Amino acid sequence: MSHLVTIQTEIRNTRAAQLAAARAGGTIHNLATGDQTFNIALPGAYGHLSADTRTGKMSLDSDNLHNPRTKAAVDRFLDYYAAELIKLTAAAEGQTVLETELPDGSIRLEVLELT
Repeated sequence: MSHLVTIQTEIRNTRAAQLAAARAGGTIHNLATGDQTFNIALPGAYGHLSADTRTGKMSLDSDNLHNPRTKAAVDRFLDYYAAELIKLTAAAEGQTVLETELPDGSIRLEVLELT
């Protein structure tokens, strides 16, 4: 059964953020062992995205979120973050996730339940 959901993403998992940034072609800066805040540089974005895993909040270091390229880069990172977080969570529970990127750019994830 399929369901459509709307998600307000909070960045709380550093590993998922690292995977999402790499997948988006970006990099994470100022990340040391135990750090809970870091900056994410994304290709096409003006300014760095800052994330704090304690609060889940994100901010952009410039007022460029209204720029279409920056908004697209941040939105894509958030899509990848959500997908990577679901895959990490499912793997920790011994489940498998099938991922399909759809023609419109959205991501379809199917979590295969254990039987």
